[in-house]
Amino acid sequence: MNHVGQHTVATVGTFDGMHLGHQYLAKMLLDKAGERGGRAMVFTFASHPRREPLLMPVSDKVACIQKMGIEVSVLEFTQELKALSAADFMLMLNRDYGVDMLLMGFNNNFGHSRPDSFGGYVELGRNTGIEVVAAPEYVMPECGVAVSSSYVRNLLSGCRPVEAADMLGRFYSLKGVVVHGKELGRTIGYPTANVEPFCSSQLVPGRGVYASRIKLHTENGTACVYPAMLNIGHRPTVDAAGAPETIEVHILGGFSQQIYGCAVEVEFLKYLRPERRFDSLDGLKRQLSADAHAVAMLCGGVYGQCARQYRCSEN
Repeated sequence: MNHVGQHTVATVGTFDGMHLGHQYLAKMLLDKAGERGGRAMVFTFASHPRREPLLMPVSDKVACIQKMGIEVSVLEFTQELKALSAADFMLMLNRDYGVDMLLMGFNNNFGHSRPDSFGGYVELGRNTGIEVVAAPEYVMPECGVAVSSSYVRNLLSGCRPVEAADMLGRFYSLKGVVVHGKELGRTIGYPTANVEPFCSSQLVPGRGVYASRIKLHTENGTACVYPAMLNIGHRPTVDAAGAPETIEVHILGGFSQQIYGCAVEVEFLKYLRPERRFDSLDGLKRQLSADAHAVAMLCGGVYGQCARQYRCSEN
């Protein structure tokens, strides 16, 4: 590749979820590139190096970064890449991509036989023609908690989507397709859409009932958003023990369209309660009625405002 005369400021990382810390680093990257009159570039990976469940599909991550005006190179985490020393990796960045400044996020490291300190990367940079710069840690201004993808995963697994949204800068969501289920919900007046995630390696939040929003993508390219209640679990009242975990969404407002095979996106607004077994279907119906009321209140009030704040566009 020919990058003669072109400055390239780069950073390397998983960037899973593109949370506020990642966005802070990306803006700093753009500033550094602007100062040099060069391009900003992110090197990320097609899978998580530690095989953690993902906070967003790789294609969505790439789109988020590119939307900020940053070039992206997605590297396959192959055995050959794993075997590269930090020095050889930096040499490859300089030789193949023209990288002459490397912005390193807080606690970021890479490469086999990697240095044990930031100073070690600075020294490697001197030998490979790359200036290495450290980015400060990003902490939440309101509470002083450091933002990380691991922290967000723990929040979602622990059924704490509101705090996760604070760190992501948006509500956590899953994209998938509506598939056929047992259709038991419609027999008690609460039909549900069974959602199968497109990305099998994406994190599914902890089991329980959530207030949510569902975005339906239609054939003509438009999208409609509806308030919904969502259950993750095994449906213990109507299913036998050992039933597979499902993601079921009941759309509020008397929704009755046929949406099997439709692409959807569900957002997790707030955790309502744990999944539980009821002694009768009447008991389940009473609880579902209370859940639906809670969702309607949330989506029509504070959480409806938050949804508009977190999501820049409904297109």
